[in-house]
Amino acid sequence: MVKRFVLLALLMPVLGLHAQEQSSTQASSSVETGGLTCYKVEGGYNFIITSKAHARCVFKNKDALEAWYKGETGVGLGINLKWNAEQTLYFGVLSSTRAFVPEGDFLSGNYAGAGADVAVGVGLGAQVLIGGSDKTTGLQPAVATSKGVGVAAGLTYLNLESDPLNNARIATPSGEKFSQALYSAYFDQAYNDYHAPDYTASDHFSARALETTSGKVVPPSVAAEAELIAARERLTAALDGGGREFFPIESARAQVGFDCWAFRIAGGSEVAAIAECKDRFWRWQTPLEGEISNLVAAEMRRRVMMETRVWSIYFDTDSTELNNFAKAALSNLIDIIGVYNEAVVYVEGHTDRAGSKAYNIKLSDARAETVQRELIRGGVPQPWIAEQGYGKVEALQVSTNIHDGSNRRVDIRLVPIEVNTDKL
Repeated sequence: MVKRFVLLALLMPVLGLHAQEQSSTQASSSVETGGLTCYKVEGGYNFIITSKAHARCVFKNKDALEAWYKGETGVGLGINLKWNAEQTLYFGVLSSTRAFVPEGDFLSGNYAGAGADVAVGVGLGAQVLIGGSDKTTGLQPAVATSKGVGVAAGLTYLNLESDPLNNARIATPSGEKFSQALYSAYFDQAYNDYHAPDYTASDHFSARALETTSGKVVPPSVAAEAELIAARERLTAALDGGGREFFPIESARAQVGFDCWAFRIAGGSEVAAIAECKDRFWRWQTPLEGEISNLVAAEMRRRVMMETRVWSIYFDTDSTELNNFAKAALSNLIDIIGVYNEAVVYVEGHTDRAGSKAYNIKLSDARAETVQRELIRGGVPQPWIAEQGYGKVEALQVSTNIHDGSNRRVDIRLVPIEVNTDKL
């Protein structure tokens, strides 16, 4: 692994501005924007051939904001490029047009050694590489740093292109909250892998981060190993079951943990690296499944509570008083009505078939009034209640026994309008 070092602040001792060789007007035409640190890529990801080497480079401005690049450095034919002991090159970055922040990929482009006339023309010293997208950016090699020799004489070119991590950074997240959370989680994974360094993984997760900016839902990676297949099924069930909509951050972290696990196995990573991703996945997935389970249960309760339901309160013969059984039933019903933000409660009185029609209508009305008063006393809003007494003519139970007790009742029909989900 290439050891990382933070670029020395401003690289002032080594920028080589050579003010004595330039007029004050020439020197002021360029602005120091920060520094560029390039690390030689090893381990088979790229190759090294005599006079050139592939590198990953990190630009930092004065506020330590970062931008990332892929580069190729080279020297004259037959001259070996001498990196320092940490396989690192340092450059001061000077520009006559771009100032203080690493916007976009402004360092992308080809840089070549400039003669003294060219260097002086843009207000830079002769020991500099000139190039970039605007051809006015200078890279001043740091000849010596506290970490040792930075670059040998003879460096003739440096080609830079925006690193996949940089492409992901400057992309714009789009879509629902889940897609935006997934973008952030993939970018975090790519960033951590870049600084591990594991450039293959960083490139992969940078590409995944870019996928989330398309506006389409990005599914978990496809897996071929049995344990991963089973885990993916559980993850997909949680995502489709409400995870993306109701728990976007948790769902995104679980998906990236799974993708990391799958990527490490496919790439033959070390056991510890695979275990870290696997453990991270389950740390997010297990509680996510619990939340989804609670969500599903709450939704099922909500659906049940939104159905019209009927309860019956029974009375003794010729009575309008609530007995103990009726009081207990009404108390339970009042608790149920309490979960609604709005509802209509129909109170419908009935009697048996004994007695005259006029008497039964009066009795059914009195029973309905009794239930209505008890509901209001228990906290049911009075405007919700609609009273109606039916008497024997509207008895719902038909029996040859005119004293049938099943008709001595008040039906309470609840028509939901809005349920308070916090009380489910």
